[in-house]
Amino acid sequence: MTLALKSNSSFRRLFAEALVALAGGKNSVEGRVEVFYKGQWGSVCQRSMGHKEASVVCRHLGYTGGIWAGDKTFGRGSGRQWLMNVTCISSQQCPYVADANSTVDCPDGHFAVICDHMLKMTPLPGLNDVNTGMVTLSHQGRWLPVCGLGWSGYEARVACKQLGFRDGREFENTNTNWRQTVGDVSAWVSGVSCSGDEIRLDACKVKDFQASECPESSRPAAVRCQ
Repeated sequence: MTLALKSNSSFRRLFAEALVALAGGKNSVEGRVEVFYKGQWGSVCQRSMGHKEASVVCRHLGYTGGIWAGDKTFGRGSGRQWLMNVTCISSQQCPYVADANSTVDCPDGHFAVICDHMLKMTPLPGLNDVNTGMVTLSHQGRWLPVCGLGWSGYEARVACKQLGFRDGREFENTNTNWRQTVGDVSAWVSGVSCSGDEIRLDACKVKDFQASECPESSRPAAVRCQ
């Protein structure tokens, strides 16, 4: 069986029913989600899709996970308009691609992902609160703590929303035993500065994704989400 592939697609993998590609990104881990289905290429409508759906798509492309890149991050696609049901990707018990209403031109834009820069909340030793912890970010296969220098409620709000919470605020990390859960740190994500309206932490200003150090007086950034 021969399938036509777009020359500008940065990564491709054959699923049971369709060929899925990331197009328009600067590298292989990011791009607009496009699908080759029923002999035609098309873009996926950004309809009720977010970080959870992005993670499912990225995992099925062979990555650890991923995040929603946001509207129009990698431009609008062309060709057919597809709707995607990520639940069916996971279960493989139902078709996960369907035609969008031909009268609707994806008003919310086309779905795009970054198969990196996921966040997780690392527990603070001695604190039994699942909504509070230190922020670590996945970058090129490594989980790195975010330096707490300059961390404020703006950054905490963005991080908590990316983690799936409604809102959040900064939590003062005074725990001197934080290395018990973070481990030895050889690199940090440093200089994060947000407006509070971003949909993902890496969309904020970031000075360095692999800084060699965080000031001695600073500790990993922490949040209390709600």
